[in-house]
Amino acid sequence: MSRRFYAMPRFEMSREMQGGWMVYVEDERTLRFAWEMSGSADQHVLLAPVNLSRWTSPTTETVPVSKQLEILAQLRDWLTNQGIKSDLDRPHPAAPDFDLTLLARDS
Repeated sequence: MSRRFYAMPRFEMSREMQGGWMVYVEDERTLRFAWEMSGSADQHVLLAPVNLSRWTSPTTETVPVSKQLEILAQLRDWLTNQGIKSDLDRPHPAAPDFDLTLLARDS
């Protein structure tokens, strides 16, 4: 019996001109969405509006709002760890969370 091992959920970021693609990979599912460079010193990249309501692969599966919120929170942490400022950031470390529910949507 063969076993298939999956990497932990991960993000990948590619650049094309003034923007590029973010890819979230989890098991055999992926989400692909665009980002663009910001013209502001306060933010390096802009992600909103982002639509995470349907997996890029497999295309027949929707992403529940609760999962979208989880992915957005993980994305914010990943970008911070990469030293990338985005429109998902908190205004300052003591600030309450940015309301990620504004970005999650039903399919």
